[in-house]
Parts: sequence; C-alpha cells; structure tokens
Amino acid sequence: MSLEALEKRIETTKDLRNIVSTMKALSSASVTQYERAQVALEAYLLTIREAFHALMVNRSIALPKVRSSAQDKALVVLIGSDNGLVGPFNREMIQYAAQALAKRNLSPQETLFMTVGKRLQPLVKQEKWPLVGQFSLTNSLKLINQVATDIILQIEQYSRQVSRVDLFYHKRTGSKVRIGHIKLWPYSHTFFNGLKQEKWPTNNIPQCTESTTAISSFLLRERLIVNLASTLIMSLSAEHYTRMLHMQESEHNIDEQLEEMQLAYQQARQESITEELIDIVTTTQALSG
Repeated sequence: MSLEALEKRIETTKDLRNIVSTMKALSSASVTQYERAQVALEAYLLTIREAFHALMVNRSIALPKVRSSAQDKALVVLIGSDNGLVGPFNREMIQYAAQALAKRNLSPQETLFMTVGKRLQPLVKQEKWPLVGQFSLTNSLKLINQVATDIILQIEQYSRQVSRVDLFYHKRTGSKVRIGHIKLWPYSHTFFNGLKQEKWPTNNIPQCTESTTAISSFLLRERLIVNLASTLIMSLSAEHYTRMLHMQESEHNIDEQLEEMQLAYQQARQESITEELIDIVTTTQALSG
C-alpha cells in the first residue's frame, strides 16, 4: 500500500474513532439522565402508595375483579430497542420470553405479544408469534408517559381475552445488563393487604371528601402507568449502557488498528526515504565516475 493510501486510511480511521467516542459520551450521559428519572419515578410511586394508605385508613378499597378467561392465556409485552449497536440485546429478549413461557407450559403461538422497539418487531414476526401491538421506544423522557399510556390503552382492548399481562424488559444490575420480568396485570392484592396492616404515622386521620371509588380507580391506573414507564426507562438505561460498552470496545479496537497502521506508515516512509537516499548516492557515484 502506498504512503498516500496509508495516510488517507489513517485519517479515515481517526474520524471514525471521533464518531465512536462521541457516541460513547452521549450514551454515558443518557444513562445518567435515565437513572435520575428512575429515582424520581420511585419517589412518585411512594407518593401513590401513601395516597392508597390514606384511603385505607378508615375505608376499604374495592379492587377491580379479575375477569376469568377460558384458559390460562397471557399477553406478553416485550421491550427492546429502536436503534442498533447493542449486540444481541433484542435477540436475547426473544430467547428469554420463549424460555419463560415454556416454564409455565404456555405456547408462544397461543400467546399474544406486544413489542416496544422497532428492532423487536421483525424478530417476533420471524418466530411467527401473534403480534397484536407495535410501539416505538422514544428516547425523550417527556414522551415516556405518553408511550406508557398508549400501551395501557392497547392492553385494555385484550383484557377479556387473557388471564394476565406479563412484561419483559432489560435492566442494569451493577456492571451487567439482565432481563427483568414482572406481572403487570392483574393487580397484586399483597400490596394492599400490606397497607391494611400498617398504622397511619400520625394522629391526624386523613379525610376524603371525594368518591373513594373514583380516587382509587385513578390511583390504580396511575400506578399501572408509572410502573410501565419505570420499566421503559430502565430498559432505555440498559440499552444505552450496553451501547456505551460496545463503543468502548470499538474504541479500543480502533486504537489498536491505528497503532498498527501508524507503524506500517512509518516503516513505509522509512523505506521510501531509504530508496531516495540510495538513488541519490547511486546518481552521485555515477556522475563522479
């Protein structure tokens, strides 16, 4: 390879490294942003919990009854990614969901699926699983609540056909990314039974002038949306953390390639200089002779 070609290749590789470094920095900043949002949502969930507790001090809350379906049929919501450069992020989600359903003796072909993230849709279709809902996963924190609301509305359309709704998502645990799984619906009575056993922290008993049914219905829906929004944010954080690790690995590989190319360039340049010196010496000797 000529010196000009090597020099051009080195410059192109340096430009690529700058792009990779920028993507790595953006992913790192996004992870921090989503982690802060997650803390805020957890605080809001505590507020909802206290609101339920206040309602249950002197009154009992009638939870919505779970409609019984003809069979143990589930609706599964899979959260993946809209963008690439995350390795087997989405493929692992498909494998995990298949294994989880197999443990419950459920066939994926008899299960309803919803996907969040454009990269998951073709994988679900490739497996020929029944797909009843497709959503994009926004990177904007301002739109997360709207995405969660849209998913809940879609779920409600199929609530009479299924006995439960399961949610699969990625989450970061320390330096590793794992897949989490929660039962989104029906509502867990354990949460409310635990509140019944707790005493109100002060002697001032909260008063409620509005309809308890209306307030509890609103809080139940709000808790559902916030739980879903929380898993969306955790999945986004895991996605960007995964991408950051891949960019870091790519950065390391590019540095090694740059080192090899620069060494090759120096050797080629030295050989070129040596050839020029030999030509000069040979020409000088010929002229003097």
